[in-house]
Amino acid sequence: MGNRHCAACKQIFQPRPQSPRQSYCSSPGCQRQRKGLWHKNSLKTDPAYRDNQKRAQQAWKKRHPGYDRQYRKDNPEYAERNRTLQELYKGSGVGEKAAPLQKWTHQSHSIRWLRGFIGLVESQIRR
Repeated sequence: MGNRHCAACKQIFQPRPQSPRQSYCSSPGCQRQRKGLWHKNSLKTDPAYRDNQKRAQQAWKKRHPGYDRQYRKDNPEYAERNRTLQELYKGSGVGEKAAPLQKWTHQSHSIRWLRGFIGLVESQIRR
């Protein structure tokens, strides 16, 4: 079995004999990327996994009531950034065409659009 280029960092690595189709090296950053892609794909394609994740999140929220309010209280810069983004989102005219942010699913085009929108807003804020 020959050396391969890691799909994340592009460095050459020796795959483990137990995993002949291994395409990521063992560095923590590359493994984090691999697991993130697996998670994203599983949410998109596996209804049982998606349902399990939803139930786990609901259980966590039940065990940690008030966490979000306390986080915003402890991190005012986060709360202010979020408030600014919400105001810009409301004024952008997108709200009439798209579902509210809280209702968005894990559709890649929605997430990509949101990330692009946040980048645009942050560049406007920095000016």
